[in-house]
Parts: sequence; C-alpha cells; structure tokens
Amino acid sequence: MAAALHWFNPWVRQAIERLAVEREKACDDEVLACGVKPSEYAGHLLRLVRELGDRASSFSPLEVSERSAIKDRILA
Repeated sequence: MAAALHWFNPWVRQAIERLAVEREKACDDEVLACGVKPSEYAGHLLRLVRELGDRASSFSPLEVSERSAIKDRILA
C-alpha cells in the first residue's frame, strides 16, 4: 500500500527493498530452525541460483538472489 501511494518517494522504495532482504533472511533463519543443516541449505541455494541463472530476476521471491546477496545469505 505504501509503495502504491508513495511510488515517487525514494525512501519508500529503499524501505521496501530492505524489507525484501530482511524477509529472505527471516526465511533462511526459519529453515535452519527447522533442523536443516546449514551446509545442505547453502548447497540448495547455490543449486537454485545455478539452475535459474538469469531467470532468477523474474521471480519476485528470488530477486534478492543476486551474487552478492546470495553470498551474504550463505555466509550468514
């Protein structure tokens, strides 16, 4: 709703981008809290990025999976 009403505001766009990053981190934390081994999950993330390649940017849940973001997620 904020994005629709304040599409012109760079602060709102930045906040939405930051929320997307934090959402991905929260999902990663939840997966690990369910008992998935970190190394197994990291491998899954790498396979996902390799298989999707350039198509990853067309999927909204995976838009955070740029090289630097995926590296940060794996290191976390």
